[in-house]
Amino acid sequence: CGGDPGAMAPVSNVCIKYFDIKGKAEYVRLAFAIGGVDFTDERVPFAEWKETKPNMRWHYLPELTLTNAEGEQVTVGQSNAILRFAGKLTGLYPSDDVEALMVDEILEAIEDARTPIRASLQEKDVEKKEAMRAELATETIPYWLRLFEARAVENGSNGCICGPSLTIADLALYVLCNWLSSGILDGIPTTILEPYEGINKIVAAVAGHPKVAEFEKGVAERQAAA
Repeated sequence: CGGDPGAMAPVSNVCIKYFDIKGKAEYVRLAFAIGGVDFTDERVPFAEWKETKPNMRWHYLPELTLTNAEGEQVTVGQSNAILRFAGKLTGLYPSDDVEALMVDEILEAIEDARTPIRASLQEKDVEKKEAMRAELATETIPYWLRLFEARAVENGSNGCICGPSLTIADLALYVLCNWLSSGILDGIPTTILEPYEGINKIVAAVAGHPKVAEFEKGVAERQAAA
């Protein structure tokens, strides 16, 4: 159900700017890697963010810059807008309107699932934060995972969250699930994904993509050498 990457006007000098973490740029990086897009993966040190922030289009990251077919430089922010563009550029976003709608549904649901987690990241009170994480681990995150699992089963448990082939929705879900099970979030067990067979098929399918494996290996080697 993917789109036709050849249908887009050519672009060049593609650069995605974000911190040296996965966060809200990783699915864009993966889309570019899968699609063979020649792009610059610019990673902003946290120590430089205060100085860099006022120069960002939305005072936020990620930010994408590129040169369009007319030779003009274009700068945009907002992660899901960038992700949809990356999907269109690489054929990972459906050209069919209804199929695109199904992808958009998943992307919006992922944003909804992330919102209470972000709230816990911003909480400064230790006791309140622990209580928030406990609720996330036992109620909120399982609630959302059950819904994503239902969509995966509805789609035939074929290793994709919607449609017959890989889309940016799968990449976004992959990044979310890796975050949830990484151990980075205190109080969220690394085993939280275990009950969800359909979700785990999607995670395995994305992780097993040769271009994803190649990209992640390169990042790990660079970070280890830093």
